[in-house]
Amino acid sequence: MNLVFSIIMVLFFVIAAVIQHVRELSFENHWLVNLFLGSSPSFLYSAGIILLVPIILKPNSHVKFIKSSIFVTCGALVYEVEQNWTNMIFDPYDIIAILFGFVLANFIFRYYFAKEQNSHN
Repeated sequence: MNLVFSIIMVLFFVIAAVIQHVRELSFENHWLVNLFLGSSPSFLYSAGIILLVPIILKPNSHVKFIKSSIFVTCGALVYEVEQNWTNMIFDPYDIIAILFGFVLANFIFRYYFAKEQNSHN
């Protein structure tokens, strides 16, 4: 199930990246579209990588998953904040998108983990 969620996240990331590179379409007046296109890669990266954690590490508890997802989220946040002092583009909305991806991935895992625990009992 997590593999399916991860594949979906990657596909959304690819679609968002393609749309973002096709900026000839004029979105200047649509701030919500610009916000989505600009921050969706950060959201999809964090949610997608976090949902890959159970496939790679096979955590046996929700606490172990949360620790792993916090580690991934902190790494993504450090990368975003580091962009403020380098020649890269710092966007505070990317930080919000990363945190939203963390929350969504944890909700998905919690639902899946609770469902899996109930099926074993």
